Amino acid sequence: MARIKNGILGGVQGCIGDVEGFIRNGEAFIRKRKKKSTVPRSVKQLANMQKMSVIGEMIHSMTSFVALGFELISKNQSFSANNAAKSYQLKHSLQGQYPNLNIDYAQVRLSEGQLPVAVNPIVNLMDNGVQFSWEIDADQSYDRATPRVMLLVYAPALKKSYYTLSGARKNAGTDFMELPDSFKGHELHAYISFITDDKNEISNSAYVGSIGPAFIEGRNEAEDSFKAQNDDHKDVLTTKSIEHKDLLIPAIITIDDIKPEKVVHTKPNDRFDKRAKAVMKRIKK
Repeated sequence: MARIKNGILGGVQGCIGDVEGFIRNGEAFIRKRKKKSTVPRSVKQLANMQKMSVIGEMIHSMTSFVALGFELISKNQSFSANNAAKSYQLKHSLQGQYPNLNIDYAQVRLSEGQLPVAVNPIVNLMDNGVQFSWEIDADQSYDRATPRVMLLVYAPALKKSYYTLSGARKNAGTDFMELPDSFKGHELHAYISFITDDKNEISNSAYVGSIGPAFIEGRNEAEDSFKAQNDDHKDVLTTKSIEHKDLLIPAIITIDDIKPEKVVHTKPNDRFDKRAKAVMKRIKK
């Protein structure tokens, strides 16, 4: 059953027999209903299916980004922003031959417009995210210096994207984007665009580069500092210093650092007490 929401002059939405109707961008369309084919697919058909699958896998993770990125060129057209994004990638971003098709991430475009692109953009990996930077043109007019930055990071292994649609001003020259923990340890690809506040102008996206594998698990400044300190102590430990292990362990080494063959057990006596006091004085200094 189909519906005509606007009466006899309105477009058909739904199926009537072998015909289905739908509305896209305010325009009504009718097409023959798709049927499952029983004929084996040709190599060309299989190749086209893989192309759409590879491209769709990436674009589906960033629908809001490309919807804004290709909105202007799809405006008043019969195709959507999503279709425009996929069409561009099909023509320019695929590499290899079926059945080994994959994406050339440096050729991917996620926005298209007339604003100047980012100049010499770079991205650096931080503890909990990525820091984007780009050159500032001091001679640019105010309206060319104040668009907002759009940032995106894509993780192919996860088939996920993380992005911001309205970041820092272009004349800031830098912006930070925090990333979820799930992105740790994976290869990431970064992109940058600029867009005006009224969304009436946008730049082509620029590929910033690959920044992975990212976030090596278990690494932070405190752990690095502790490890370096332990390494320094291991260089100076001797059998004599380990002799009084009960005294020295809390100060400079861990249990794992003690090897059984180096430990010398002694009974408390006056000689031990004198040596222990001397060691304590050195530690306090």
